[in-house]
Amino acid sequence: MAKGLKMFSAKIKETEEPAVNISKLSKSHNGRLHCSHCNADVEYVSGYLRDASKKPVAAYLRLCKNEEHKSDCKNSVKGSIEQLVDESNAIEDIPSIFEIQDDGSYVFRMNLLVEAQKILKDTSIPGENDNREKGISTGSDYARTGNRINSYFRSASGIAKLRALIEDSADIELFKSLIKIQYKNKYIKWNDFYYDESRYDILYRRAAKAKLHHPVAINVTVKSDLGYYAGAKVFHWSYRCFTMRVDDDDKRQVFVPKIQFSDEKIANQITKLSTYLVVGDVWANSQADSSVPYRNFNISIFNRCQIKHEVH
Repeated sequence: MAKGLKMFSAKIKETEEPAVNISKLSKSHNGRLHCSHCNADVEYVSGYLRDASKKPVAAYLRLCKNEEHKSDCKNSVKGSIEQLVDESNAIEDIPSIFEIQDDGSYVFRMNLLVEAQKILKDTSIPGENDNREKGISTGSDYARTGNRINSYFRSASGIAKLRALIEDSADIELFKSLIKIQYKNKYIKWNDFYYDESRYDILYRRAAKAKLHHPVAINVTVKSDLGYYAGAKVFHWSYRCFTMRVDDDDKRQVFVPKIQFSDEKIANQITKLSTYLVVGDVWANSQADSSVPYRNFNISIFNRCQIKHEVH
């Protein structure tokens, strides 16, 4: 696997054009592409359909063989993390969710996200705990909490997106050493926070056994059109996503993620066949009938900053 992050824009050699979006590039440009932030040579990788699921994988750019980004390049692992932390810390009057350590690594403080999420749910989602009993204002306090949760979800989905864009195993280990996740005075393993389509089975089993006590990050690709369920209490709108299939001892299990929305405006911004990083609470019901292959689990979205397009 190539080092560095997957990229979606590049500079073309021998031109004065600024960075060109991948939608305007093709394999014919290979041999003439530079990283948009340093002069490392990069190459175009065509999109394709993944295995039996036929899940679409979008085209992307990667470092050419034996190439490396400059150490401070925003497309390097370290450079991308530092950029994300700087953007998070630039928001005034909001406690930073990142805490720098003596060794130069960062701690993502999950407690801050969970606490802000609970307050905003109590004050913004119908059917949640009555905010008046808690003495929470729906004015300036609500606005401050909204700004905070926007920032924290943006940071959480940002670190998940960075992880999703890394292919090289050594870079993955470097990333994990530079960003640690803390919740209730304990460190969370990255495998307990981030799930791609190869680990839907693990996520489902943890959710069905009620072993998820904090938001998680999930990589999903939207498969269906937008659905609407009038009988839902809160999350009326939803999309089904591409599944993970497991065949074991002549038994097939199909793990089906669904992203659910409390806000129609947010739901309408989602594009079919696009891949997203979602940060949120996951729930699932155990399947009592073992002869039924489908194992459904749901990701709840009530804030736009919970979901980030993988390609930009």
